[in-house]
Amino acid sequence: MAVDVVTELYRRFAENEDPFPLLDEQIAWDVEMLEAPAGHFKGHRGVAEFFRRWLGTWDDYRLELEDVRALPDGRVLATFRERACGRGSRVPVEMRTAAILELRDGKVIAYRGYTSREHALTDAGLD
Repeated sequence: MAVDVVTELYRRFAENEDPFPLLDEQIAWDVEMLEAPAGHFKGHRGVAEFFRRWLGTWDDYRLELEDVRALPDGRVLATFRERACGRGSRVPVEMRTAAILELRDGKVIAYRGYTSREHALTDAGLD
């Protein structure tokens, strides 16, 4: 069930569809690539602000989910590839990143994004 929710969430991200029905209204959204306090967002409004900032840096942004797996503690590990061109510079960028998501009652209650897959694997206890 949790893996299916996360797979659907990333499909919605990739297709630019509304992800909010799959996110708890009080979701904690943390992304290590952004400096604190900007790297910590709370609730639907916070997630929308994250995407406004993140997607505002890129042109031609694309996201491709590569793998989703349930972790022994009930969280879900997602690995994905992001491709884009820098806004203004047009420099192409490709990132292979990861996230650990926590779900309750079929909704994501916590999201932690990682720039390093190795860091995500360590936090997941899989290193």
